[in-house]
Amino acid sequence: MSELLRAEHLTRHFKIGGLLSRRTLHAVDDVSFSIGEREIVALAGESGSGKSTIARVLARIYKPTAGEIYFQDRPLSQIRSRRDALRYAGLVPMVFQDPFASINPVFRVQHGIMRIFKLHRPELPARQRLD
Repeated sequence: MSELLRAEHLTRHFKIGGLLSRRTLHAVDDVSFSIGEREIVALAGESGSGKSTIARVLARIYKPTAGEIYFQDRPLSQIRSRRDALRYAGLVPMVFQDPFASINPVFRVQHGIMRIFKLHRPELPARQRLD
């Protein structure tokens, strides 16, 4: 499976407080991962652990404080043209989550995950989806 998206040493800090404040919020520090083509990935963690910040950096809503993101082996920091930026935004969109609609309490969490596999990886036999 070829690599589609890679983050290397991704870091995002925010300055907090007033103009003279030197306080910094370390939202994401030194995160690295890669995602292959047609690979399904979930980012899970406690509230405040940086999941949304990582998603916003990947969607280019925030610039990383440090580190680099590669899409199809090309660094995002080198995207200059509007055409390339729009292409990336179309292929890697930001999906905003409604926390009240994300998990249906009637079903087990497994139900939602199996549904994703059925929709996006229909070639997988049902038995393999459970592994």
